[in-house]
Amino acid sequence: MRRILQRLRTALARPGVVFIYHASYARTVSGVPIDPARADEILAFLLDQGLIRRRDVSRPIPASLANLLRVHTPAYLESLQDPATLTAIFGAPVPVEEVQDILDLQRLSVGGTIQATRLALGGGRVAVNLKGGLHHAAPGRGMGFCMFNDVAVAIQRLRARGFTQPVLVIDLDLHDGNGTRSPAAIPRRTIGWVIGGSPRRECSSATASWWRASAAPTRVPACRSSSCRAGDTARVPGATRRASSRGSCRDV
Repeated sequence: MRRILQRLRTALARPGVVFIYHASYARTVSGVPIDPARADEILAFLLDQGLIRRRDVSRPIPASLANLLRVHTPAYLESLQDPATLTAIFGAPVPVEEVQDILDLQRLSVGGTIQATRLALGGGRVAVNLKGGLHHAAPGRGMGFCMFNDVAVAIQRLRARGFTQPVLVIDLDLHDGNGTRSPAAIPRRTIGWVIGGSPRRECSSATASWWRASAAPTRVPACRSSSCRAGDTARVPGATRRASSRGSCRDV
């Protein structure tokens, strides 16, 4: 009975949260310690408990090359066609036949975070991308399982479209979001707070990204934690023209 009442309340009330999800979020790189079923399990639980409805789930499209170039250098994006570059980023061998799938997945993750900003600013709701959090990727290199920096790309896209208010970035990963914190990735007018932590744990790129529009930005102290060391040997450049030409590539 309690579950029935919860479903009824959910059906009558307009939830304040929308979730960005794609079935391809379950893809992963063999040998990388990331749970590929995380997004599916979260969404299944929320739906099963009647906490959200199907219409509260939004499907993303891959980030366009134009948006990736707002943060990442052309040379870096081109280098991602090389399996050796991806192997350095993920710390596991990446066969040449899997390169395109991995590029497509991370472009989709970035597109999900862009979609979250659009929904948050356009509808005044909290928007959660169930993939993303690729905070180790810098403009000219990738590391720690992160090829593209979805948060930086989403913010730079907003800036290019005239959004001038400060953006608060809260990173709850136990490692420093060194890519996001880079001034080259996000301008200083963005207010960032990164919570770093223990180098004994693996860096995770599966952290969800969430956005909420706010008219009153909050000032927080700058992070002084050390950078994540797990992927420091992976100094690469990267996103790719070929990747941008597949699938739906319109400017999201």
